[in-house]
Amino acid sequence: MVFVAATLATIAILIEVALPTLGVAGLMALLLSVLAAWGIDQRSLAGWPFVFVALAVLLWAIELVTRSHRWRWVALGSFVVGAASFALVASDVATVVVATIACVVMVVSFAPIDQAMGRLLGRQADTGMESLPGRVAVVDRWEAIDASNGQGVVILAGARWKATGPAWLAPGVDVTVVETSGLSLTVTPT
Repeated sequence: MVFVAATLATIAILIEVALPTLGVAGLMALLLSVLAAWGIDQRSLAGWPFVFVALAVLLWAIELVTRSHRWRWVALGSFVVGAASFALVASDVATVVVATIACVVMVVSFAPIDQAMGRLLGRQADTGMESLPGRVAVVDRWEAIDASNGQGVVILAGARWKATGPAWLAPGVDVTVVETSGLSLTVTPT
């Protein structure tokens, strides 16, 4: 059961890194790690094989954060070495079986965690200033600053915003937000 707790802690840590869950997965990882350490102590087992598991977690976390795939197999190899070492130290057939299953679980579970993180990072923001580019607004007031630039107020989702854009815009014209700067929008005709 020690290696089951360690494997579940590893998965929970990777979920916390990939998909921040307000600490839920991180807290679960901490509790499972404590449970695994307690189990090692109770059975008087060597804890050194978990150095390889910790290295695997670190490499997988680096891979998730940097979005590179260069450490995946090194991390898996480190996890396998840790699992096999722990199984040999424990000298228990059940531990060998659990360690083998844990290795398969890690191989199978990493890809969905990686894909979920990719979807999360690739999404456009739903709220805040980051969500405004691409949205359509309507010019409320506008004045030319010079021959090519203008400024005024646009209405976006019921709120009035300071905006800059082409000089020729006029009230009632639909515009698209192209960028934000502070609390001001840069717009272009739709």
